[in-house]
Amino acid sequence: MHADPTSKQGRHILHGLGGDNFYLGLSWVQLIALQKPKEGKLRQVAKLQPSPTTNEEGQDVSVWRTIMIANEWAEMQSQRHTDIDFTLMFVLLFLVGLDYLYLSTPQPDVVDLSPGPTNAVLRFFVIAMWYFTVVVIQMVYRKFTYHFMDDPLDMFVDLCQLANISVFVLDGPIHGFYLHGRSVHPHADVNMHQLLANHKAETEGNLPFRGLTEQGDERLRGNTDLYFEMYLTESVRTGFDEKFPRDVIGVNARPVGRGPPLVGGRDAPNNAAASAADSALDVRAKAYNAVNEYLQKEVIEPIQARGDTDIRLPSWYHRLFGVPPPLVGQSTVFLRDNQQRFSHVLFYGIELELVILDLLMLAAWDLASGDAFVAALITYIISHGLCVLRERMGKENIARKTLIDPRFLI
Repeated sequence: MHADPTSKQGRHILHGLGGDNFYLGLSWVQLIALQKPKEGKLRQVAKLQPSPTTNEEGQDVSVWRTIMIANEWAEMQSQRHTDIDFTLMFVLLFLVGLDYLYLSTPQPDVVDLSPGPTNAVLRFFVIAMWYFTVVVIQMVYRKFTYHFMDDPLDMFVDLCQLANISVFVLDGPIHGFYLHGRSVHPHADVNMHQLLANHKAETEGNLPFRGLTEQGDERLRGNTDLYFEMYLTESVRTGFDEKFPRDVIGVNARPVGRGPPLVGGRDAPNNAAASAADSALDVRAKAYNAVNEYLQKEVIEPIQARGDTDIRLPSWYHRLFGVPPPLVGQSTVFLRDNQQRFSHVLFYGIELELVILDLLMLAAWDLASGDAFVAALITYIISHGLCVLRERMGKENIARKTLIDPRFLI
């Protein structure tokens, strides 16, 4: 039985809207905190409020770096390479301001822009021609700036390495992406002087190379050591699900009023609710630590130990058709993501689909209303509405899957 191409395209659009959600709920984004606690640094918290986020020696690792990366990822989710405002403005300039819309009138003179009735097919062709012209100009400009200045995806991974946080994304049951963020410096939580000293030592070549395998550019030969497409085993995914029980998802902290708790009387139910909220917070924190430790010990460390055995270059047929590499399922396999395929879980990676969607909306509403301004206005509203929806759903997904309280996602 053949799959319906329309339903397949619909699922792909839903995947783009949900981003980290595979069909809006089956995949995950997890931030792996790689920072080790400093020796001799003791936790200084009230004895009556022990924290499940500390290790047995009572040493703390700050969670603020994880929150910062979560916010950056949430912000990137709805960003695009092209600007719909810029596109619609210049399309209207060409079509209405310069009367190029009348190139679609059914008459033999191609330079005659006299107003007249237009042909629907020619009208669609003229709209598409100018729309893609504006989009291509933007893409060429972006390509130039990304190559010679700053690529937002590269900048995000650089920030991950500064924060010592790796990003683990699953867009399928055993398929996903890994962005390596382990810092080459001993600690990420340092003062300004130590931070500058660390980067000076790295500039002078006194530290290991950045990357999962810590190989230099000569050995990598232009391949990335920071972005990876990964195929897990069923056992690894099962262990991950066991460490992350389903009843933890959706557990949010409940605001507790100020002042000391009262015992007995009319406030007793409130005290019980506060105790339940504290218990939920403990479960959430323990699950966060369990998943973090599991991914480091069962995924990252074995891959680093086996090195080139399980870290491979993608084949030409994988790059073209996405065919999984051989022996998938027998061991965890990492493919160097030289094409930044991980961007497909963001709007960045489905830019072409979004451009086509915007164009079809513009052409459809232009055909229905007969007015380019009305069509552009409706396209503007729908396009921005999709971005707002993507941002909101993405933040909710990050809060559920990373176990970060949604109030920290700004």
